[in-house]
Amino acid sequence: MKKQLLTITTLVFSSFALSQVGINTAYPKTTLDISAVRENGGVITDNSQLIGLQVPSLTREELTANTAVYGNDQKGALLFITDISGGNSLGQRIHIESIGYYYFDSNNDVWQKFSQQPQAIIKSFSVGDITHSVVNTDYEGWYLLDGRAISSLPVNARTAASSLGLIANLPDATNRVLKTKTGTEILGNTGGNSTLTIARTNLPSFNIDGTVSGSTNVAGNHSHSAQSGYILFGGTSNNNNGTGHYAPFNNVMFGGIGSIARTNTSGAHTHSVTGTVAVPTGGSGNVLNNVQPYLAVNTFIYLGQ
Repeated sequence: MKKQLLTITTLVFSSFALSQVGINTAYPKTTLDISAVRENGGVITDNSQLIGLQVPSLTREELTANTAVYGNDQKGALLFITDISGGNSLGQRIHIESIGYYYFDSNNDVWQKFSQQPQAIIKSFSVGDITHSVVNTDYEGWYLLDGRAISSLPVNARTAASSLGLIANLPDATNRVLKTKTGTEILGNTGGNSTLTIARTNLPSFNIDGTVSGSTNVAGNHSHSAQSGYILFGGTSNNNNGTGHYAPFNNVMFGGIGSIARTNTSGAHTHSVTGTVAVPTGGSGNVLNNVQPYLAVNTFIYLGQ
């Protein structure tokens, strides 16, 4: 009882006299100075005391049910979330996905989690940074590039996306690799194809051997001149072969009266040839897969927490 009275007296005295509050000390060094109870020359002798500062502890379900409006006046407020099995991570609670300490960040209108990583490995990121991960959903300021409407993002993420020139939708990185843009491309635009179709102009320049099949044109009219020195007779029955023609053929016929004339073996002429060239290629026109062996991951953009 005496100890409690001393603490209250010290607290009131410090508050009015020094505009600072001291707990277990008559000489606070800060706005609120909480000291452990020390006796006998500054030595802590009562080891049964639970020393520390206890901030409000509640579950995510309790915070979700809380209808109080947190704003700029609550900037820096502290909470310790003891359970996340209930409630939801919507709105200001978007980052409350694990047990731990959270502070209210009024600049981004969200509860931010204190990092539990050693200071040496804490990483800093800038708005617009890109990373790959096997995580399936947004996390800690990283947003999945899935083509969704930017209007569906939290206020701070919409502002960050706008500063990057992203207006209507986040880029959709589904089934795509990243490339550095050319001078004429717009950041966030997509292009390229996952398959290739080879056209004739893409083939190497070479000849394909084949065969020609067909027939000469039946309409190849032409004439031959008779050899001089021969006379052609017709209508005779001498040595007739039964069709009105002399047989066998020789240079003396019709009783030596004369010989049948023959066309000259010379007399050059041409025949036109019609037909098609069939050169089997064995092709079937299938497209080529343009995707090299890969590991499937998700692509995220950092829009701040």
